Amino acid sequence: MTGSIDPAEKGLRIGIVNDTNFMIEQLPGDERRRLLAGAERITLEFGDVLERAGDRYKRILFPTGVVISLAAAAAGRQDLELEMVGNSGMHGATVILGLDAAPLGAKVRRSGTAWQLSISALREELRHSPVLHAKLRLQIHACLTRHAQAVGCAHFHRVEARLATLLSRTVDCAGDNHIELTHEWLARILGARRVSITQAATALQACGSITYHRGSISVLSRRILLRRACSCYREASA
Repeated sequence: MTGSIDPAEKGLRIGIVNDTNFMIEQLPGDERRRLLAGAERITLEFGDVLERAGDRYKRILFPTGVVISLAAAAAGRQDLELEMVGNSGMHGATVILGLDAAPLGAKVRRSGTAWQLSISALREELRHSPVLHAKLRLQIHACLTRHAQAVGCAHFHRVEARLATLLSRTVDCAGDNHIELTHEWLARILGARRVSITQAATALQACGSITYHRGSISVLSRRILLRRACSCYREASA
């Protein structure tokens, strides 16, 4: 099925320009220019493994279109996604705590670009950028809150509501109403059966919030999608 995005919904696309990192854009001019002078723009593809839990970070990433999924793994079980990083944050924020090892596995959920920076370059920049340091502390605090929230969400909320929340957050991170996610990938992220994902996606499409076809999902109405999302999205956005 196909559909078009209601023009009235375009203002709900979260004020992040795809191909821009909002955290970098909010830095004072001198700090932003100094950081970008030492950064390299790279492209990452869907499914790329950035780190496994316990691996040392190879680099720091400021997404500019790419969406990164952070997940916990258990032997013999599917990964449980706890967080995602998009255009408003930085991947590898825990390095400001003096930790070089990734606490969670990281994979690319949505292909796109990012600014790449070495860990040593970031730590040098943090010596001269109190604004960036403060923003990364806030990001870590928000991540810890969402990690705790994700456990309760996985146990108590319906798949349809969790899927609506997941799609809403992915749109927020990507800054784009169009995302590429297969039902198999969604089932892994949400810890649900594929048939449950199909039923939930069909219900969201029937109410006019999304349209999907062979792994391609477009959000047609943010208003309707947010009404279908569970309370976790509203609490995290408050």
